[in-house]
Amino acid sequence: MLNRLRLGDVPLDSLVQVGRPIPLDGGLRCTTSYHKLTIELVVKVGDYGELAGQVQFIERLPERFRALFPVALNLQPSTQAGEGVLIMEKIPGQSLHDFLFDPSQPPGSKLEALRLTLEKLRELHAFPLGEERCSREAGPWVARIRERVRAGIDGRAVDRRSLRIDELLLTLDAAEPLMRSSPRSAAPPLRWIHGDAQAGNFIVTTAAPEAAEAGPPQGRGGAGSRLSVRLIDPLGGSGESPGDYVYDLSRLYHWLDGVGLCYEERARPAAELEQRHGSYVAVRDRSKATVLSSLRDTAEALGDKAHLQWFFLYSAFHASGKLKDFTSPRATSALCDAISFYLRMTIGSSRLRGRSSRRSGAEHLGRSSRNTRPDLSPELETFETGLHDGLTAPPAASLNAVSSAPRDPGRESP
Repeated sequence: MLNRLRLGDVPLDSLVQVGRPIPLDGGLRCTTSYHKLTIELVVKVGDYGELAGQVQFIERLPERFRALFPVALNLQPSTQAGEGVLIMEKIPGQSLHDFLFDPSQPPGSKLEALRLTLEKLRELHAFPLGEERCSREAGPWVARIRERVRAGIDGRAVDRRSLRIDELLLTLDAAEPLMRSSPRSAAPPLRWIHGDAQAGNFIVTTAAPEAAEAGPPQGRGGAGSRLSVRLIDPLGGSGESPGDYVYDLSRLYHWLDGVGLCYEERARPAAELEQRHGSYVAVRDRSKATVLSSLRDTAEALGDKAHLQWFFLYSAFHASGKLKDFTSPRATSALCDAISFYLRMTIGSSRLRGRSSRRSGAEHLGRSSRNTRPDLSPELETFETGLHDGLTAPPAASLNAVSSAPRDPGRESP
């Protein structure tokens, strides 16, 4: 009966748990009973414009993609100026972050959850927003990284690391012509993207075995798959998210690389942290390699030859934004090392692409290219090997050091 009732566009029976009916006296030519209904909803209070932007993003999606996100049931201004209250469907399950760190989940299930997450992102990324192409101008991103680093480590004892980052940013300034050497027509079209694709914004639901058998298979896991993944809190094509599929993948990657460990370090007591850390480390390298493989496949499908340099530049941007969130010496040092690593890889891949372009031109003119292969740094050489076989992740995983007892046990949801 409840499936005929709706709250907004959502059938009521998908939102409530119905208790045992209790008969009541009375009623004219009908049966009357009392039911206790338990309903779970998400209530978000925040900036009205941002909440409205999330709702509008979901409403603008092609219909087939709207089910990836929770249904917005009601959005109203609050009594506080500029604030809004958004009531949404609650998606049962764990965030991908918690799922990956959960010691009770086997490694195979963790990798399956990540694979399903990437599959959902690929569904979004497959559809362009129109004819307009991504604006891949390195200058504004370099400036924002510099600003974030200086603000994030102001007064902290990491001067040598910050100086190293400044040196790399200056090198990036000089390398910017390489990063925009391709014509604008070579950049991929703007696409539907999540915009904040960190691991806390994917919900992994584990169905009961009988439910998995009765329903359609989730993703490519086959009829035996018990996992499904949905997405929350999109930013879409907002100012923070340029409609570039690489942005989404780099945001997920930098989380898997070590920012998730920073959150765990701050949120967990030592005994729990050790167990959760060990559980995640068992799948970390394979998880990062899975993201890199997805990056490679999408880039090849789109003919995007600049994906590597933008992947690393975006990763440096994401990591620089975490300096304000994590103030322990260990986390700060690890983040600075990560930013330096990502910037080195940005520079290396930019030079690689520039030299490869010149080599292609020489081949076109009939010149021998036998001795024109650029000298790669060991890091980039190893990364390229790992990227193409899909089995290893980049070396010098610079956030891996964040792995011991927490400095601040206060919980913050990733």
